[in-house]
This record gives sequence, structure tokens and C-alpha cells, in this order.
Amino acid sequence: MNEKQMEQLRRAYSDRPNFDGRHYTGNKKKPGTAIRKSQKQRGIDNLSRKDRRSLLALFHEVDNIFGSINMATSATRDDHVTKSEFKVKGELRYKAMVFSDNGYNTYRKRVRKFIRYCHAQHAVEHLRDIKPHMVGGFIMSLHEQNLAAKTISNYINGIQKLAEGTVKDGIKSHAKLVNDHHNQMRKPYNKEDYRRGKKGGYTPREGQIISKHVHGKISPLHGVMVELLYQSGPRIDELRGIKWRQIDYENKCIWMTDKNQNKNGRPRMLPISDEVAEQLQSIRDSGLLPKNHTEDSAIWGSRMSEDDIRNVIKDGCRWGHVGYGGAHDFRRSCYWYQTNRINKEGWSKERLAEKIMEHVSADHKLNPVEAKKEYARDETGRFIWQRNAQGKAVRKILVPRLDEHGNQVYVLKWTMEELMQLPRQHLVDRYIAEVFGHSRTSSTNPYKG
Repeated sequence: MNEKQMEQLRRAYSDRPNFDGRHYTGNKKKPGTAIRKSQKQRGIDNLSRKDRRSLLALFHEVDNIFGSINMATSATRDDHVTKSEFKVKGELRYKAMVFSDNGYNTYRKRVRKFIRYCHAQHAVEHLRDIKPHMVGGFIMSLHEQNLAAKTISNYINGIQKLAEGTVKDGIKSHAKLVNDHHNQMRKPYNKEDYRRGKKGGYTPREGQIISKHVHGKISPLHGVMVELLYQSGPRIDELRGIKWRQIDYENKCIWMTDKNQNKNGRPRMLPISDEVAEQLQSIRDSGLLPKNHTEDSAIWGSRMSEDDIRNVIKDGCRWGHVGYGGAHDFRRSCYWYQTNRINKEGWSKERLAEKIMEHVSADHKLNPVEAKKEYARDETGRFIWQRNAQGKAVRKILVPRLDEHGNQVYVLKWTMEELMQLPRQHLVDRYIAEVFGHSRTSSTNPYKG
């Protein structure tokens, strides 16, 4: 690194770097400093003192209800629980539960708007005073605001979760606070239209532009972060959890195998380019890392929140005249970066299969021993198909594969022989699905457009 980059890196590791971004400065709040908001910022400046106190008391009741049903804990804690642990035959044993911080914050935010409505329109002072007709009036007001169908559904879901919590707290009348009439007021929408990556997303060239400006105007630490996002596609919370000890400089990858580090707790290997590996090595060897940094320290998560990362991207987009689309939209640039790399380097089927085997070797969970199945055939050797009510063939029937003694055959899920029988494009999609941290190749479909 040159002198300018060393100075930028020195600033990046200080508490008050004062970067020139419109959205990101890098400055840290002093420990214990509370965020103070004015009454105008809190939306209560137009209320009398009595009304302010009653509304804040309602908010306090809501926070207590959601606090009592919040099961979200740090994924690295030993007592961390997931929704699947509370399911019996696919159904939750107890509905009054929230399992993620994002879900908790979204429900709380939506419900607060509903509480404001009840307080202003119906002079509600306690949660027990809320009635079903108030829910209907609130939903009508959302329709009048021309809100998106999914947004309206999210509000209704939030009120339903509040009702589940209040019933658990003893307000039995709230069992039917959200009823069939309210659910019929939802606007229909297609979930596919809301799938992330369906629309927009950055191209590799746009990722390169954003990274270049962040490198030049903030620091190498932030610039290489953007490079990793557009080339390798980690999710924003996964990015924050990457530690120095997980970087394999020799094999050009990051072993993301810590407990619950990735989505659904699925371990994976993240490939990195030679340039990214060299830059991370230079930062590590610069001598500028804080004294309390160890091999177990998070590279970016120890310095930046999720909002900080988004703000870095916003400034990079502004400087590079690229439309901002969030952090997750780098998954599209990752798909095309990896696809172009495979085609440019002319990877053969054998090399693709070898790379996939490298990925599934990251953890035994990715390549388990399982019962082998094969497609059923009739006496003439033709496939047997499952048919619908109209007699149309819909899928081939799978049956257990047996050995010559009639015993079930157990094999590794993935082997070189198995992979080499697949079409090349399927191997490309399988490789990129592993990069994304997905088990299904269809996970790459939204990013192909």
C-alpha cells in the first residue's frame, strides 16, 4: 500500500476518522451515549402533555408484549433457538413467538403505527381497549394511502402477532382481534414479484465502479469489503461475521464454518479473487490493526454496523453515479462475475465438479451419507411416472436403490462420478448455488435476468 492508503487505513481504525461521505463518516459514538430524539422526530410534538404520556404508555405496553414473546438470541450463543425447534409436523406449537431481530423490529414498527391510529382516532389508552372494528378502520386507512399489497399484509401480520401476545398476557378478547373479514381486506400479490434479485441488482461493472470510489475516498478496508460483496456475494450479516482466522490466503477462500454464521446455519466456503486475498493480507500485515484485534476478531463487524455498510455503499453509488439498490443486490453481480470467470477461464466439467467437491468439503453436513434413490422403471425398462387426476404425467417416481442382496444402498450425497453425469450448465448453477450458500440450484434463477 502507498502512503495515502496507509493514512486512510490509519483513519479507518480510529474512532473519529471523519470521512467525507454524505452518508458515512465512520465516527463512533462514545460508549454509553444514548441517541436523543426531539419530540418532532418522535412524531409527538403536536400532542398535549397528557396525550403524549398516554401514547408513550401505550408504546411501553407494546414493548412489554413483544419483549415477552421475543425468542431472538445471538446465533453464536449456546442457548440460541430457531423456529424449526418449536415446530411439530410443520406447525408452530406456540404462535405467540418471534424468532429473529428483523421480525421483532418489523412487527414493533408496524404495530406502533397502528397504536398511533387507535390513540388518535379512538382515544385508546390501554391495549385491552382495542377492538376489532379499529383494526378494520386502520386497514381501510392503509388502502386509502395506496400502500403496496405486501406492506398492508405486513401490517395485518404485525397486529396479529400483537394479539397473540396480548392473549398470552391475559387479554382473552383479543383472540379474534384480527378476523376473517380483516384477512379478506388483504390485497392479493405474487410472492415472486417480491423475490430479492427479481428486479434490479448491480452488474459486475457497477460493483467495480462502487469499489473503486470507496477505495479512493474512504479506505482500502472499505474498498475490499465492496469487492468481496460484488465478487463473492456474502449476505450483509455474514460479511460482518467474517474473522481474520477464516481467510485461507493459499487456497484463495474464506471458510465460513462457525456455528450459525450463515443463513440457516449452513457452513460454506467463500471463494475470493487474488486481488482480494492480497489486499486483506496487506491490511493484516500493515501494523495498523487495533491492539485488541486478534485472529478471532471480525474484520468488518468489529468496526461497522449493518447500517454503516449500507451507508458506505450509498456513498460509493453516489460518487460513481450508480443507482443504489441495497447490499443484497450484489448477489446479482456475484452471479455474473462468477459465470464470466468460469467462461473466461474455460472451466471444464471436471474442474467444475472438483470445485463443487471443494465447497461441499467445508463441512460434513454439506455432503452427508444418505439413502440412494433411483427412478422406478417397468418391466420394459421405461420410466414410471406419477400422474395427476387428469392422467397427465407430472414427475418420475423415485424408489430406493437396492444392492444385489436387496439391502438399501447408502452413499455420499455428492461424488465426482455423480457430478460428471450432470449437464455442464447444471454444474455451473450448482457451483454458484454453493457460493451463495444455497442447497438448491434454482436459487440462482432470480439473478440471471
